[in-house]
Amino acid sequence: MPAVRLRLPGRRGGGADRAAGGLGGWGPPAAWLRLTEWFMRVLVSLNQDIERQVLGSGVSRSLYRYASRSLLALTLTAGLVGTLASLFAALVLHMPWAAAVVAGVLASVSASAAVLAALITLPRLAYSSRGARLEPLFPLIASALVTRLLAGINLSNAVLEVAEEEAGELREFRVELEYLSSLLRAGVAPERAFEEAARITPSTSLRSLFSALATAAKTGAGIEEIVDTVLREYLFNVETEIDRVSSSLGAYMELFVAASVMLPIAVGVVGLLLVFSPIPGLSFNTLLFVTTFILVPMTAAGIMVLSDMAVSRIRL
Repeated sequence: MPAVRLRLPGRRGGGADRAAGGLGGWGPPAAWLRLTEWFMRVLVSLNQDIERQVLGSGVSRSLYRYASRSLLALTLTAGLVGTLASLFAALVLHMPWAAAVVAGVLASVSASAAVLAALITLPRLAYSSRGARLEPLFPLIASALVTRLLAGINLSNAVLEVAEEEAGELREFRVELEYLSSLLRAGVAPERAFEEAARITPSTSLRSLFSALATAAKTGAGIEEIVDTVLREYLFNVETEIDRVSSSLGAYMELFVAASVMLPIAVGVVGLLLVFSPIPGLSFNTLLFVTTFILVPMTAAGIMVLSDMAVSRIRL
């Protein structure tokens, strides 16, 4: 199991959160801090990428803070569900109190399992969703960052300048920019900062850019070649996605044409059979009505939904 990062430079909610319990009695007690660290290890054991997903999705500023809030939600939910289930079993179902307590415990365990599953799944879904939003916006942050690098500004100052001057336009990239800025202000080497940012970002193209810039910071390679390579890769990925969606749309249109041709033939054949061999309760008019007003609209609507889902994957 990979080591859990309990403290991230410049990130709130790591060591500062744990230290709050010892500042003059303010903050959570030491027992809660130890319990939170244990729960954080449980989350990591169930989802080894949860730290990257929590940071990269923007769900929380640190895994420790996410674990603390999740543990609180889990505890409150389990207690509330168990209490309500016990009261319901005893007062409404008139079960003995011993059986009601057992029912409450079982309900509490079930609720805890459901909440834990949600806590594991939420960062993953948010990470994937944010990656889909960031990918088509990649040229914005790439141009803002690369323009300053080509102007002769070093990596650290370029990131800090983009984070301060382009915060409004690049608000979708707030997580990456704040993460990079906090690491650089904490004295982390630029190559290490870009490697960490590449680790957490859900955008494939942005990950490639950060990794390339980290390599450039180590080796002193030219920025022009790096930017050209990353942009070519981005354009190739977009072209590949367009080709794939076009193939899907072609298949959907072929399905629609086949349904448009075959349904009238099928209705005609069945109607002819009904003339010679009537089936009680099924007439040609009923079949025609069902085909015209139910099957055809449902087929068209289904193909339209599938086509819209395929096209929505392309965001330029």
